[in-house]
Amino acid sequence: MLVNQAKITAISPQPPYQERSCSLEEVLSRVQQGEIIIIRDSEFMKEKVQQFNQIAFDSIHKSHPDIELQSWKKLHLYLQGEQLLGINQKINQLTEPFLLQWAKEFVSDFLQYRDRFYLYSDTIVRTFVPYQVFAENQSTFLPHLGTLQLQSPHRDSWGGGFAETAINLWIATDEVSLGNSMLFYPQQWGKHIPLPTAITHIERNHPLEKPLRFALQPGDTLLFSVEHLHSSEINTTEDTRCAVTMRFSLTFPQSPSFDQWRSWYDSRWVSTRWKWLAQARSHFSHAHIGYRLKNQKKRWQRIKNHLQNRFFPQTTPEKTESLNITPNVDLKAHPHVIKIKDARTCVVNTEDGMIEFPRYCPHQGGDLAQGYIEEGKLYCAWHNLAFDLETGKPNCAAIPPLSLKKQIPNP
Repeated sequence: MLVNQAKITAISPQPPYQERSCSLEEVLSRVQQGEIIIIRDSEFMKEKVQQFNQIAFDSIHKSHPDIELQSWKKLHLYLQGEQLLGINQKINQLTEPFLLQWAKEFVSDFLQYRDRFYLYSDTIVRTFVPYQVFAENQSTFLPHLGTLQLQSPHRDSWGGGFAETAINLWIATDEVSLGNSMLFYPQQWGKHIPLPTAITHIERNHPLEKPLRFALQPGDTLLFSVEHLHSSEINTTEDTRCAVTMRFSLTFPQSPSFDQWRSWYDSRWVSTRWKWLAQARSHFSHAHIGYRLKNQKKRWQRIKNHLQNRFFPQTTPEKTESLNITPNVDLKAHPHVIKIKDARTCVVNTEDGMIEFPRYCPHQGGDLAQGYIEEGKLYCAWHNLAFDLETGKPNCAAIPPLSLKKQIPNP
């Protein structure tokens, strides 16, 4: 088997966002320039996925002898709520050594990168069940962002101890379809986005565009910089979607902040008897020491805040949200373009007339003014949730419909 035999394409962060052929030798340099790399039909990656799935499915069978899985798609039919959470956490812990070794082999053997590089210690197994199932177990899944709970538009460098030089390795362990994929916003590459208050997602009024998404087969891989704005597509299919994420950096990673810092492993010592050496440099880096000191400061601040709120309670004025209202819009001159009517309302001109609808998505509050219209549906750019412009009904029964107000048809 040729380890690095595969079909490799790349998408530039500049329009028209079409996949173009990419040689193996160009992969790393093009990722660093902001291109999204798609690797398909790799026997090496397919074999690794089979090995990973075998480890995971054997673990599930050991915990639940009556379950013998051959695919991730129907996992939610066998396990519910706390069981799904427990299995996800167990598999994340169990497969970490395998995933680190896989990432090491991917960079050194598949990409044939011969110099030292660094692997992020926190590997992630993401099992996103159909949203209807998620809604039924929301209180259980909601705290587990990125593993069981979908993510909103974000850059990984905003938190988690990721250096701006880090590269994401996102691998489909089963079929990924349009309806439970990843979302990318390539127009945002290289642009300054103010660090949001939540860190986990952009401010909801931040302008977006129609996102890119991909249908993938087991073993297919997305390679992209942590500086790319990306999100999770709401799972409107009937299948559980499973993918794994590893991260690596070709240079020693220096985190832009001291939040949530975890170790980076020197690739030379991963999966060796000297594994403790792998994280030595990371542990003694200024970022790691800064994280420890900052955490200690946070502890004292929490104690201070608790005592202050307990004995000297204060009321704070309510924050007002900045609005970006479009004045004097000629709606008839802009068919299918969404316009802001007022702080809480949008309007769009269609073949059937003007349609007025709430500005914010009932799912997670994404700004529908940043959405797009396609084939009679209004799409929220945050998670690609679609609403029928005739009925207001979304393509997911667990989400409430939009309240639409239709006006007189256009002459």
